Amino acid sequence: PDVYGGDELETLALVDPDNRRPVDWDLRIRALRNRSEPKLVLTREALELRARRPGSFAAGYEPVDLGEGVCAFHRGGDVLVAVPVRDRGEPLPGAGWREVVPGLYER
Repeated sequence: PDVYGGDELETLALVDPDNRRPVDWDLRIRALRNRSEPKLVLTREALELRARRPGSFAAGYEPVDLGEGVCAFHRGGDVLVAVPVRDRGEPLPGAGWREVVPGLYER
């Protein structure tokens, strides 16, 4: 995942964040425990997946066509990443899909 240091939470700013500001680590720990910040939880889950499957992330990207409004690709042949690029709801999962971060966007 690509984040500015200290910018793991949603940031509503009109300019690039100033990553020299102090980081509130206690807030981030609470957010992870409560799963209250989707961006932070998803970042943690992506890093954990990368640690479990380093070979997959050493390989290249293979594009996958899931239709308009979805950016998707395989990593290493065994990790599929699918992200809606427009607010059109969730992409419909196919056979073999599973939810990696259960309930992440249920608020």
